[in-house]
This record gives sequence, C-alpha cells and structure tokens, in this order.
Amino acid sequence: MLTVSHPLHFKNNHLYVEIGGSLWVYDTGADSTFGNQPVSLLGPAEEIQSHYAGQFSAADISGFLDETVAGIIGADIINRYDHIIDLKKNILTLSDGNLTSVGTAQPLDFFMGVPMLPVKVGNMPCNLFFDTGAQISYYQGDAPSNASDAGTLQDFFPLIGEFETPTKMIPIELTGIKHTIRFGKLPGMMGMALKMADVSGILGNEVMRNRITGYLPRRGQLILQA
Repeated sequence: MLTVSHPLHFKNNHLYVEIGGSLWVYDTGADSTFGNQPVSLLGPAEEIQSHYAGQFSAADISGFLDETVAGIIGADIINRYDHIIDLKKNILTLSDGNLTSVGTAQPLDFFMGVPMLPVKVGNMPCNLFFDTGAQISYYQGDAPSNASDAGTLQDFFPLIGEFETPTKMIPIELTGIKHTIRFGKLPGMMGMALKMADVSGILGNEVMRNRITGYLPRRGQLILQA
C-alpha cells in the first residue's frame, strides 16, 4: 500500500493541494484533470491535457481565482484513491489502499466520475453533486420558506465563466447530519445540464470546513464529521 500526504491551502473559500511547490485546485466536481505541467497525486507524474474542453487553461483559472495555479486535479485522478481531507491541520492524505475516517458515512453514486449523494434541502429530498471545487452550494429548486437571504456572490465555472448569483442560507439534512449552508442558483445551460444526471444542484466545500472528511470513491462513501 502506498500512502502520501500533501499540504492543503484553503484561500478565499477555494481548496488547493500543493504538489512540488505548485498549487492545484482540488476538484471532485471536475470530470477531468488539466494544467500546465505533469502532475502526481500518488506515484510517478503523468502528462495531462493543457486545456479543459479545449477552451480553459491554467492561466484562465488563475485569473478567475486571483491565485496562481498549475491547473485543476479532477475526478479522473482523484477517484483512483482513498482521501482524508483534513482542514483542521490542512493536510491531504491519500492511498491506493483503504484509509479510515471517523464520522457518518454518506452513500455516493457517480455521473461521468463526478460524485453525487442524497440530501434533503429544506424538506425536499434530492441528489446533489459533491464538489470540493465549489465555494458555495447550488440548488435549482425553489428555496424553502425558512431560507434567509445571504447576499449576492461572484463565482465561476469552466465553460460558462464568471457569473453573479443571489444566495440564501438553507437548512439541509444528510445521513445523520444537519447543517445550514449557503446556496446560490446556477445560470442558464449549466443549471439545465444538471437534469441530465438527475441532480438538483451542487454541494460545495462548506460542509468540509474546519473538519476532517473521508472521501472514499472506490467504496462509494463520503465520511463527514458532525
């Protein structure tokens, strides 16, 4: 069993892993990896594509984030391993063997490699993508009556670029866990595309902050601390 650790950086609500002195966006919500240099999470470095969907480069992502990054590490590489994402000590531990994490197991399914899990948003059961690259969560349904306004937010996604969204604080329920988190609404075709996967939105990295999270894609589990 091979196990390694990398430093994590959480800046302006975005999650980065540091590899060989370079920052990479750590993004379970991206189906593929791209960047300006070979990358290794575990084992030898491998060549990757330089652009996402032939359009977005590491320089484009750096501009959106106002942070110099080498690229995005996506699900095609992340899903090969077990991950312990420790945002208390800011360390990512990953292994090609089985790792363990204390918390409540959330069942995962996958669409094109991107994980999704069952969530109650308000009292409405639905599926959401689990996206460590998303600074807030997104819900395309109607906000419940107990949601509260949380202002507007500037965000971006590859393929659609930058956009502004109104946000609300909405209570959610996962398996054995309740939180109130910030949700926006995805614009245009991005929101409509979610219907292809039968998901209602995105669960972002807010549920991981100041906690230890186990992401075990090969076993179809996300382990969340209460």
